Formats: sequence, C-alpha cells, structure tokens
Amino acid sequence: MSATKAIPPTATTPKQKADFVNGQVQAQIDQQYNNITKGSTFDAGEVSQYFVISDIAQLPLVSKVLAPLAAAGTKMDEPSLVLNAGLAAMKAGTLSSSEFSSGVEQLYRKASMTNIAFRDLKGFGIKLPPGDLAYKTKIGRWGDPVNLLDSTQLNRWIIQTTMTEKVVNDFSNFDPVKLGTEFGASRQLQYGPKNSAFPDPTKPARSPYVNK
Repeated sequence: MSATKAIPPTATTPKQKADFVNGQVQAQIDQQYNNITKGSTFDAGEVSQYFVISDIAQLPLVSKVLAPLAAAGTKMDEPSLVLNAGLAAMKAGTLSSSEFSSGVEQLYRKASMTNIAFRDLKGFGIKLPPGDLAYKTKIGRWGDPVNLLDSTQLNRWIIQTTMTEKVVNDFSNFDPVKLGTEFGASRQLQYGPKNSAFPDPTKPARSPYVNK
C-alpha cells in the first residue's frame, strides 16, 4: 500500500483538508480492492468461518472438499490454498470443473459480502469502486490478480494452471536416451537398417572417423 501524502499547503480550509484526506483514504481503498492481499481490508480471511451459512455449506466444493479439510485442521486463509485443494479434487474426479469454478465464485462472493457488511465500510463513508462486486487477488507470486467472482477469468486460470502442470510433468518425465532409442528403432523398422539415417540402437555407437 502506498504511503499517505501530507496535506498540501494549498488546502487551507477545514473542508479542503477533509476532502484531501478522504481522497487519500479512498485511493488506498481502491488499491486494496483491486489486489486483495492477506490481512487487507477486503481479505475474506479463513473461509471455513463461512461454512455455517447454509448456501455455502451445500456447495459441492465445500461439502466434498473444503469442509473435511477444515475438520482435519487444514487452514484455508488464502485463496491459493482453496484453489489448490479444489484443483486437486477436480483432477482426482471428486469435483467436476463446473462444481469447482462455480463453488469458488459463490464461496468468495458470499464471503466478500459478509466481510464488507461486517466492517461497515459504508458507515465510514468508504465507497467501493464502481461496477460489479469483485474479489481480485494474485494466485501465486506472478501474474495479474484474478477476479474470483468472474467465471471467465477463473476458468482461464484453471485451464492455464492445468496446462502448465502438464508441461512441467511431461518435462520431468522426459528421457532423451529412451526417446532417441525408440525413435531410431521405429525408423529402422520402417526403412530398414541399411536405409536408415539413424544408428542401430541395439549396437554400440561408432565414431565417424573410424574406418569401416
């Protein structure tokens, strides 16, 4: 969060000073709202506290995944923990992709509304930025904040994360020796050892400088 600026000398009347301070507070509120971080004004906190709400408790994401984790003592005070748990359940077949994405959207919408009402921001004269309610937060260290209440952004994150994990897993399991052996063998089966440009994988490699 940016530091609050000092009241400028041009603000001489009480109203001008009050308007300047209110403008500074609103700017910081807008900044927090557009990138919710842990412990900030709009942070919903530990989501298990909202499981007592019937609409939330009935969500498959909560009843099948998050509630059992909370009962076991797992903390879910950051969106990344909730999303990772839901993603793992989706890959395991416990949740469908629609149950995952809609569950996150409904959970954080209700949590955000409850948190804002509890803090009575309107009572302090604090206005939310115009537009639909949002819950924008970074998932991980890099990338732009993701609006968890926007199904398009959330589904994009799910697809990108799933694809990235697949690439990482494929790279981790990559065996160039095995790949070369299998590819060379398939070429020889197709064209024959004499016509293949690839060496016979069943024989030791020969130096190109040794007389045949």
